[in-house]
Amino acid sequence: MSEDDLWRFLDYNVSLYRIHKRVFDTVIFVKEPTTLTGIDLDRLAFKPIIVRCADIDADIMLDELKRDISAGKPINELKLVYLPLFRGKTLDSTGLFLESTKLILSLKVETQLKQKVLSLAILIAGKVVDPDVLKQIYEEVKLMGTGNVILDVAEEYGAKREKEEIAHKMLHEGYDALDIARLTGIDLNKLHDMRKSLNNEAV
Repeated sequence: MSEDDLWRFLDYNVSLYRIHKRVFDTVIFVKEPTTLTGIDLDRLAFKPIIVRCADIDADIMLDELKRDISAGKPINELKLVYLPLFRGKTLDSTGLFLESTKLILSLKVETQLKQKVLSLAILIAGKVVDPDVLKQIYEEVKLMGTGNVILDVAEEYGAKREKEEIAHKMLHEGYDALDIARLTGIDLNKLHDMRKSLNNEAV
């Protein structure tokens, strides 16, 4: 997390306040410890809640969620959304996402709420979960007919993955990064990272 990230989150917070006329808490999940705690400039103060993912035991959270859902108790659906980000001893991020998805689908709630929770879970999981597993979940979700929100996310992700695969092949064939960026819409910095990765593989 950088200072630019803090300013970006502050901007979101101000925008939300302008729309809803209420103060929102900002929670930032980080992988590594950070010395940044917020922004404090005379009359401007922004103090988000910073959570280090490695400090939260995903196994305990998963067990609690399973127990509460099985007993018909109310739960905080956001725990299902963020579960793959946390530290699991027996399951990695992909395994946690699959367990979370099963629990979301088993919820006895309105379809619209289930769609929202699934959509959020898929978006968050896109940062940490095996892309092939995400694709499989998208296909299953399509078959269930759970709604356009998820299908839109699935299609957008699928299109992005397809473009990245094309770019990867073009880089391998020696095409110029500017041409690839123009044809695929992929950011040049991303293409440079992909080229570095290719060079490392070659070595």
